[in-house]
Amino acid sequence: SPSVGKGVAEVAEAVPIMPGSEVVGIEDFRGEVERVSMDPTDTFVTRVSVRPRHAGGPARLVPLESLDTSAEGLRISCSPQEFECFPEDPEGRIR
Repeated sequence: SPSVGKGVAEVAEAVPIMPGSEVVGIEDFRGEVERVSMDPTDTFVTRVSVRPRHAGGPARLVPLESLDTSAEGLRISCSPQEFECFPEDPEGRIR
């Protein structure tokens, strides 16, 4: 844990986004990171391919802004039905 000095705020540690990481949503949504899409310079993550565990189906491309990486684990504030609105990942696997 970083030390906190005068005028220095403690920053929460971000959760790494790696293939195989669990993603938890609402209404019992559970998924798994399949792959990570980077910007053209390979500097920043832009989207995360998440494969649902709840009923199978295609991996979907979730914008990074839709993921909470500062909580305990990866969280997404969507239900299984809302998850279906994200575009399918053409490079993702279907289970």
